[in-house]
Amino acid sequence: VQGLQLKNLRKYPELFRGETLKALDILKDKCVLDGVVVDKLKKNYLFFRRVEHFLQILDDRQTHTVPEDAVEVEALAKRLVGNDEGVALFIDKLKADMQFNKQKFDNYL
Repeated sequence: VQGLQLKNLRKYPELFRGETLKALDILKDKCVLDGVVVDKLKKNYLFFRRVEHFLQILDDRQTHTVPEDAVEVEALAKRLVGNDEGVALFIDKLKADMQFNKQKFDNYL
């Protein structure tokens, strides 16, 4: 989102803001991004912020990196979904959302 803000800032000065969700709305309003894409990016953003919050609690430090160790990912998933059954769903969602965001990043930037 920040890359698109910078890329389109001259044309749309209202993009100069720190609020990611509002910036996404502006990018949609200015037809820079499709509404369906914006809706999915917003959902992903909120999901990733929640994951980030739990990562920071788990590590007791400021971090933005999902662990690579399967045991740590499972522990994170259990904290987020609250049960063993949701672990695989969490991991699948995490991977799918990351892939979606990467694809849109590659497409638009």
